[in-house]
This record gives sequence, structure tokens and C-alpha cells, in this order.
Amino acid sequence: MGLTRVSQRICFLLPSLNHAPCKHHNLATSEEVTFQDMQNRQVTERKAGYAKLLGACVHARKYNFEWIWIDSCCINKESSMELSAEAINSMYGYYGDSEVCYVYLADASSAEDPRDVQSGFRTSRWFKRGWTLQELLAPRYIVFLGKDWEEIGTRWSLWDAISALTRIPSRVFKYGDMTRYSIAQKMSWAAFRETTRPEDQAYCLMGLFGVNMAPLYGEGSVKAFMCLQQEIIKVSDDRSIFAWTARTGEKGTRGLFAKSPFEFRMSGEVAASETDTIDEKSSYTFANNGLHIHLPLEEVSDLPVDDSHNDDVNDDQGLFLASLHCQFKKDDSYLSIYLRKINGQQYIHCHADKLGLTSAPPAPNSLQDLVVKENNHIPSFTRRQERDAEELVVSVKLSGTVTRNRLVYNGSPDIEGLSTFSVKKRGSLSLKYGVRGTSSTLQTRFVLKLLHAQGNLLSLKVADGYHYPRRGLSDYFDWEHPELADTIVHPSWNGDLVSFRYQNTGKCTEKIIEMIYLSQGDALTALKRELTPPAGDFIVPTEPSEFDYYSASLQRISSLDFLGMDCGPDRKYLSFQASTFRILTYTASWRRTHSFLLDFEELYRGCIYLFVGKSLRLRVRNGIWPPI
Repeated sequence: MGLTRVSQRICFLLPSLNHAPCKHHNLATSEEVTFQDMQNRQVTERKAGYAKLLGACVHARKYNFEWIWIDSCCINKESSMELSAEAINSMYGYYGDSEVCYVYLADASSAEDPRDVQSGFRTSRWFKRGWTLQELLAPRYIVFLGKDWEEIGTRWSLWDAISALTRIPSRVFKYGDMTRYSIAQKMSWAAFRETTRPEDQAYCLMGLFGVNMAPLYGEGSVKAFMCLQQEIIKVSDDRSIFAWTARTGEKGTRGLFAKSPFEFRMSGEVAASETDTIDEKSSYTFANNGLHIHLPLEEVSDLPVDDSHNDDVNDDQGLFLASLHCQFKKDDSYLSIYLRKINGQQYIHCHADKLGLTSAPPAPNSLQDLVVKENNHIPSFTRRQERDAEELVVSVKLSGTVTRNRLVYNGSPDIEGLSTFSVKKRGSLSLKYGVRGTSSTLQTRFVLKLLHAQGNLLSLKVADGYHYPRRGLSDYFDWEHPELADTIVHPSWNGDLVSFRYQNTGKCTEKIIEMIYLSQGDALTALKRELTPPAGDFIVPTEPSEFDYYSASLQRISSLDFLGMDCGPDRKYLSFQASTFRILTYTASWRRTHSFLLDFEELYRGCIYLFVGKSLRLRVRNGIWPPI
């Protein structure tokens, strides 16, 4: 494993030190600077990726870092031992131990509003790649940089936009809490992500689930993903790992393991299984004849005879619903899978493209066995343990001439624009500032309170007029968890804003607070509405093929959708806010004039009405409409 020294831009084989990982994105593989290139500076400087490497080092030095870790040139990818044992299995820990992770987006600009539906931030490929999921979740602090190396925002300040882009609940970014989410939910976060190597669909998730396994490139994505699930069930008895759905219309029988993260695409609202309510054995093991598990079975007869099972399946054997003890959060229904008995105690998984929903939990078993649970505790935004320093050195920087002219520290202007303070262990420090008007009189006052939290962390609070705490703007600051807030925007009485940005440095005991005064025009740009989760959503076909009378192709959607995404070559994801609708325009050719009613099941059951005319218009809404 290599670390690049910022001052000399050369590579050393060293153990992990305080460093800042930097992710480069959107560069052809042949132009990336590799570990081998770093041995020859002339070769390195000829590559297009050298400018990015240099820019990353310059930015890191700006905040007093001595070491930077960049995966493209700090991993010897020609060494199979380093690539597997050190790099892949240790990468989640590397990001978690970092002081800060800088994400450089070459396809995004800091001048754009990242919450704009047409912004480069929204369309950046970084949010679509498999390996970047752990890069997004593992570090405690993440700063996004645009192609001009200027800051777009932090993970905390952009939590709503990132949540909308990734379908990861906002609590993960606001509170740093991943322990409450089920295996199925975490798998759903990777459902639409892509990797260059098919096996990496599994390997990129090892850190997220706290498991290790030896990568074996060439084994194929399905086998690699099955191995990942086998490792997960060794340390977790959360049965939501079986709450997946195959592609619509898929034929053939299945086991209990999914083929890929894509099959968890509809599992974002599946809660963890309630294994404490199972009277008898909740553990399960994988052997050469399948997965050994205890499941409550209920025979059903409301489905047609399964035409997807193998020829050796006896149709006289029963079809059963097997409860997973998991609930669907939106309506608290219980999830079940379909099993068909083949002989004795052996079953197969059928109707794998469906999940059964029941309103009542399964009946408890009368027998009980003692099972010792092995919980997989994955710390949120994990980092190494450090001794608390006796004091933190905090540099408060007034950025820009306007800021230095308008902000007054402790009754006198700060001409230099940089002041240094110390905060004792478990102590706090209150800094009094005033905002000076055009007539040089103080118009308003506020107090910036710095608190030395556990783990050498610094948390910020703002108070008005030297007296009462103030939340600032609720869109930007969560008062319940100030230790996670790295950006605070404080309003002034005249409509201006004062922005506070917290920065880690290369030394864990030194912090930087950047203060920026924003006049009304800039303030309006800074105040963006908070993106909210959709009230409903659908997956719709781009080229419906279910009808014999016509062929159709999706041409246009009525309005752009921040959450909209492609779900494979022939599907499109659409979302709805409350009391809204979306109009989809299809072009079609058919042999006679008539209308159809299309009833489909993807994320929800809904109706699509097709209106005949020069073009085919589909109007989609959550729920069942009465016939027209």
C-alpha cells in the first residue's frame, strides 16, 4: 500500500498515517497515474492524470496535510497479494480512518447549484459506480470538489441532494447512523450501481457489511455475490437478506440467495427481521445441499401451478408461503417468499419475482432452542480510536475582503482575517462577533461557541445577541447532533447570511473554521429548498413489449425529475411528490384504434391508461383509478 507525500509527490511503501484520501473521477484508465508510473517522474508528468494528482496535493497542502492517499497511484495493482489482501479488504478501514476524504468530480462545477436538476453534480458518474458507495459511507468527513478544485459542498451540507441521488436514507448522512438499516436496505443502495469488473459488484460491498473474503477475478458476478452473502450470514441472522425479487418474468427455480444487488432494487423499505420473536432456532447454515434454515410455512393455493420449476418437481407437492419475519415499513405488512416442496424436507424457491405480503406475523413455534447471536456491529462513519488531546488549536479564518470588512471580533475589526484560539479538553470557547453595517455601526451580534467533543472532534453552535442559542436555518443545521454539523448558515436581520465551515487538517489537534459573509444576492443563492423523499414511485418500461397489437417507445417525460434514473436498458424510474402526476409520451404504431388498460407490479401496483391519438400518452398515478 502506498502513500504519496504531498511535498515531494513521490510514493513510499509505508503503513497508514494521518492522511487525506482523494478520489479522482472521470479519467480514461490509460491516463490515470499508476503505482508503477510513480517510479518514473518523466512518465508520470506526461499523463493527463498528473494534473489531477498535482491538484489534489496542492489542495491537501492548503489544509496542512503531509500525506495523501489516492487509490489509482497508491495501490500496486500488479501485485495480486496487495490488490486482494491489503487494498480490497482494507479499503473501507482506510477511508474510515482518514481525517477527511476529498472527492474530485471532473464532470461537476462548483459554480452550479448541486440541487439543480441539470447540474453536473446530479449527473456525475461518481454516484453511479459500485466502489464509490463505500467511499461515500465510510469516511467521517467528505468534501466534494468541482473540476475547478473549488468546493461544491460537504456530505453533511448536501445530505438531501445525496440522499435523493443515491436512495440512501437521509438519516445516514445527518446522524451518521447505519446500524438501524437491514441487510436488504443496504443491498438496495447498490442496486443500480455499476462496476468495470463483474465480480466487483460483490467485492465493493465487503466493507459495508464488515466481512472479508479473498477476491477471485474470473469466477463471475453471480458466484462472487453468492460468496458475499455466505460470508454475511456467518455474522448476521437478519433474514431480510432473502427479501429480494428476481427480474420480472424470470423463469426457473432459485435458491434463497440473490444473483446481484439489482435484485434488491425494491427492498429499500424492508426492515431487519425480528429474530427475537422466533421461539425456535433463528440461525441458519449453508451446506453442500443448500441452506439449512427454520421457517414458518403456510400452504397456499391462490397462485397458478408454477411453470418455472424443473421437470423433477412433483406438481402434487404443495406451494407454501415462508415468512421471513421482516416487515415492509410503508404498511407494516410481513414479507414471505414462495417455496415448493419437492420431497421430504427439501424445498425450492419458486415465483422468485414475487414477495408475499401478509397483515399478521407468523404464528410462533412452541419449541425453543438456545441460539447465541453474533451481531455484526458496523460503526457508523468509523475511525480509529485516539486519545483526547489536552487542547484543540482552532484557527478562525475570515474569507474575503467583504467578510473582513463586515465582521467585527470582540468589538474590534480583525484586519488580518485570521485568529487562533485554543479549546481545552472537554471544554468550550465562546467567540463574540458583530456584523457592521454600511454606516460602520453594529447591526447585529452573535456568539460562535466551539466545543471540544470526544475523539478530538470539534462541534459548533451559534447564539444570537450573546444570550440565546439559535438553530440557524433548519435546512442546514441539525441542533440535536451538532458534532456532525460541518456547515452552519446564520441569518442576519437584514437578510444577509454568515456561513461557518468546519475543516479538518493534517493534524488531528488543529482545526480551521472558515467564516464567509454573504450579502442578500449571494444569500438567496445559498438558500436552496430541501429535497424531500418522493410520496410514490414507479418503474416504467421504455419500450413496452407486452402487447401484440402495437409497439411503443418512450419519447418524453412531462418534467425533469431529480430522482429519475435508468433502471437497466428498458426501464425508467419515476418519482412523485404529493398531489402530483407525471405524463409520459410514447410513440406507437398499431393495426387498429382502441385503448388498453395495463396493470403492472414493480414498486407499487398501479394503472396506466393509454389514450389513442397522434401519440400515445400514459398518465401514471399511485393507486388504482376508476375506469375512464
